[in-house]
Amino acid sequence: MTAFLQSFAGFAALAAIAALIGQRTRLPSGLAPLAVCSGAMVWLVGLGFLGFLRPAAWAVLALGAVSAVLVPAGLRREGSHRVLTPGFALFLAAGTVFVAYFAVRQPLPYSWDEFSLWGTAAKLTAQN
Repeated sequence: MTAFLQSFAGFAALAAIAALIGQRTRLPSGLAPLAVCSGAMVWLVGLGFLGFLRPAAWAVLALGAVSAVLVPAGLRREGSHRVLTPGFALFLAAGTVFVAYFAVRQPLPYSWDEFSLWGTAAKLTAQN
């Protein structure tokens, strides 16, 4: 259960940051999750190589918490038409389904070799 809560907290942080970016910039809110996921990946991998993965992850979660506070204030002030678009709703729905699916199934790879590491996610999804 804790893995599900951690995964959902990470997804909620990314969604809140994406909503804030979609609200405050000219970037369409349907594309904001792509920018946020890409930026978070570069941030986490870069600081992970330097040995600061845990503080980098906490920074992403803290930014998500700040964004979760700022987004509702902006929705009341400006309205929800900039954030609640079909693309952003699809991101929220698909992300929630994937987090719930992986929490229920908890897929693990069955075998490891030097050739199977490249497609672990695709392999797990196909097998399960």
